[in-house]
Amino acid sequence: MLIGFIGAGNVAQTFARHLTHAGYKKLFSNSRGKESLKLTVHSFGELAHAVDLEDISRADIIILCVPWTEVTNVLSKIKLRPDQILVDATNFLRANLEGRVSSLIVKDLVNAKVIKALNTVHMEWIKDVPAKNENVLFISGDDQAAENTFSSILKDLKFIPVDLGSLESGGKLQQFDGPLAGLNLIQKG
Repeated sequence: MLIGFIGAGNVAQTFARHLTHAGYKKLFSNSRGKESLKLTVHSFGELAHAVDLEDISRADIIILCVPWTEVTNVLSKIKLRPDQILVDATNFLRANLEGRVSSLIVKDLVNAKVIKALNTVHMEWIKDVPAKNENVLFISGDDQAAENTFSSILKDLKFIPVDLGSLESGGKLQQFDGPLAGLNLIQKG
């Protein structure tokens, strides 16, 4: 399975380290072009490649981890298929969504299965590779098969996925002003 990243900052690189450890191939893209990603890609070895933003649609699962102000711009430059999964790891900061759920806004911008995940946890909390099989990561979406696919990857990486339901209900819990944002849940056992 090929995992793509739109954005190559802290969220992308932290999660990519876990994917690398588990042997997943990765694509990195950003709005500045693949040449700007040479050092980043090099740090992940032969399982990582840089692509221009327009080519990120080669990935099976794409993780959107850009600032909220860039979401519309970057998503307007790619064409996704209905069978692809887009993981929305964004957080809207200082933006007025007029009561809307951020992931539903993302869903309106793409022709793909949208999942909300990776946005509630500080990357410092999951920096250890491999994971210690105790960090809970929340996930929500409107397509159960897509959620199951991404949950399987999270389990493979030794995380504990917790399904919060639909993008409407789960997304509200996860987004920046929701009760689960910034909550570090660890399973002790």
